[in-house]
Amino acid sequence: MRVSFNGFQENATSFLVSGTVKKGDLVKVSENGTVTACTDGDKFCGIALSVRAGIAVVQLSGYVRVPYSDSMTPGYQTLAAGSGSTVKTSETGRELLVLDVDSTNTQCGILL
Repeated sequence: MRVSFNGFQENATSFLVSGTVKKGDLVKVSENGTVTACTDGDKFCGIALSVRAGIAVVQLSGYVRVPYSDSMTPGYQTLAAGSGSTVKTSETGRELLVLDVDSTNTQCGILL
């Protein structure tokens, strides 16, 4: 790709971790100030950038590249968590802008 969306309105904050969360996991808020890893079909609030000592830094907005688990096309898509920290199209997810799709590596770039 000739252009880069990295850094666009990136916004991250720290949360306590409930359960097992690792770098790259899609996460959801599970209780006050706490996130947990998403399961298939969950609406996600962001992606864990790092996890250490029970604290996760979660990117809540901006451009991220994530693996996808079904067919994906650029444009506004309703996305939810898929299995294994992937995203998938879903009727009950969040409407997000998909900026680019790499079908070779099954990754897409989205704006949170």
